[in-house]
Amino acid sequence: MRIGKPANFTDAQRNPTGSSLMSRSRHLLPFTVRLVTSPDDLSDALAVRAAAFLRHNAPALEKVRHGEDDDRRDDVVLLVARSKLDGGVLGTMRLDPNLNQPMHLESAMAVPDRLKSARCVEFMRLGVVNGASGHLVSSALAKAGYEICAAMKMDYILLCSRAPVDTLYRGYRFDDLLNGSKLDLHYAPGAPHFVLCLPVAEAEERWRLHSRSVYRFFIETEHPDIDIDYQTVQRRFQLRGTGKLALNVIASPA
Repeated sequence: MRIGKPANFTDAQRNPTGSSLMSRSRHLLPFTVRLVTSPDDLSDALAVRAAAFLRHNAPALEKVRHGEDDDRRDDVVLLVARSKLDGGVLGTMRLDPNLNQPMHLESAMAVPDRLKSARCVEFMRLGVVNGASGHLVSSALAKAGYEICAAMKMDYILLCSRAPVDTLYRGYRFDDLLNGSKLDLHYAPGAPHFVLCLPVAEAEERWRLHSRSVYRFFIETEHPDIDIDYQTVQRRFQLRGTGKLALNVIASPA
């Protein structure tokens, strides 16, 4: 039995404007988005990530070619998108929470005070296949990441992005923490990165007011192929002596 969204991932939380989620359209994707849960999943995710970094001549390729220690941490979440047609991996992204150790970003800059005591997730190591399907895969991975963060009551999503990839997340109404300046990252060398931040609790309202197409995709459309095992997510996001309050998520069958 698949584990569906947490029972406390309520309609009000998903839709604070009060409109009925019964009106949501249902759209099937040509791929699934799930957690990496096996050595084969991890191997395939690392391969598509390395191929994407190679395609963009990213100097960080040597750091990610064979995976990183963070890929095997028990408190992070890796997402993988697989084609329904042949099972091939189309994309991957890693979610690194700050619940047990600082985000990578904090080794490169002093983050604002409001983030130091907040529950944050850094989206990292996005890699998607080349071609027309890449944008849809990226969007589905971002939606899965957002839904995980909303369900786990995270406060902020952060990411570092080089141009022109940053335009995707600016379209998702991320704030620019450095007001147009860029940051050199020791864990993603070669090109300076923008540092972007999205308050999770404000995301839905931002999209409703300013980005109708994003609101339609993230909120008004149900994507059953984004199939996240929230029980596993909760185990990985358990807190160990950080002083931050954990959310006791009770999952319900999908």
